[in-house]
Amino acid sequence: MYYKKYKKIFINIILYVNLLLLFLIIFFYIIEKTVRKYELAHFLPKGQNWLQLQLNSTQLKEIFKINNDNISQEGNEKISTNTQYNSYLNYVTVDHENEIYYRPDNKILENCIKESKIYLFGGSLVAGFSVPNDNDILSNKLTINSNKKNNNCYKYFNRGQDGHNFEQIFDNIISYHYNLDGDIIVIFGINSFVNNIYSNQSHMLDKKFIKNQNYLFFDNFGERVKIFFREFLSRLHSLTFINQFIKNDFKRIDPLDYMIKHSEIDKDTISQRIQASCDRISEKAFLLKKFTNEKNKKIIFFKQPIVSSLNKMNKFEVEIEGKMKHFLFFMSDIEEMVSYFASSYFLFLNECEKKFNEKELNLINLDLKKTNNKITYFVDYIHMTPSGLEQLSMDIIENLYKSNFLEKL
Repeated sequence: MYYKKYKKIFINIILYVNLLLLFLIIFFYIIEKTVRKYELAHFLPKGQNWLQLQLNSTQLKEIFKINNDNISQEGNEKISTNTQYNSYLNYVTVDHENEIYYRPDNKILENCIKESKIYLFGGSLVAGFSVPNDNDILSNKLTINSNKKNNNCYKYFNRGQDGHNFEQIFDNIISYHYNLDGDIIVIFGINSFVNNIYSNQSHMLDKKFIKNQNYLFFDNFGERVKIFFREFLSRLHSLTFINQFIKNDFKRIDPLDYMIKHSEIDKDTISQRIQASCDRISEKAFLLKKFTNEKNKKIIFFKQPIVSSLNKMNKFEVEIEGKMKHFLFFMSDIEEMVSYFASSYFLFLNECEKKFNEKELNLINLDLKKTNNKITYFVDYIHMTPSGLEQLSMDIIENLYKSNFLEKL
């Protein structure tokens, strides 16, 4: 008798608890959907959103047409690639055989009196991001244009990796090119600046890796569960909205006020980060110089240009620069609507140049001077059209001869 009575009470309790849980799930689901729909919670952007920073596909087609650039993907091998964790380089692009992948250098050299290998290191600009055809990537442009001047036959090899900054380039050279059989060109700037100064990370995926490592390295199951639930709850817009609502004296915070309070990086912080980053970079550049000297090879360093480096801009490039200033707003006076992203980047490059000079190294500026303003050099604030890469290759070659990096017959 008592058993049946308590059994019935127990079943009713379970039923009510389940109903309560179901009600709470439906209730929070509705709140979550509402908060997301009306964007009631405010978040700072994580990194760079390339969809915001790029021009649309119609504009890009128009640019390629006016430039008379090759928009077909003939010659592009369309190899399936993915980004993978790498213990030396943090992350790399690999092919289906898990080998580090670089877009191919197609140019075959003929009638060479002397053939010399040159390895070109950099980030996505060097890797060929935004370039439809393999023949138009920077390494191939350099091979073609270098050998127009003489028949010494300089063959450039693409060693660009999307997102890699100077420290990853350093590790790539030391770890994967130890038996060096050619000279080295390094083009760097924007990835080091965005990682070290803008985002305060050692590399693009630094904070993401730390989160993953914290989860994986805890042996205690309870700690793993805590991390999992903290991460899950942090993604709920409804809880973020409630937290912001309470902290703002039970009033909804204005989006602009939120950005002003949380997003701006002050000038002193920028200066400190620039000093620290350039100290590290110049030290590693000095070590690379010693490394190449021991191999009886040469190395040269170039500053990476951005759209603001141009001496003149057409309507497309003006829009691209506007997107950069608008969406990379951590370095902006939001109230005054003034961006200091580009000026901070040039300050970073100039400070690194000073540090290089202290170590008797050169960090060379690339002057992108346009003569025909109908031609568009950029597709976003750092990646270039084939026409832009053509001009960039000519500027690089001119500086290689000035620096006696290349030999004239």
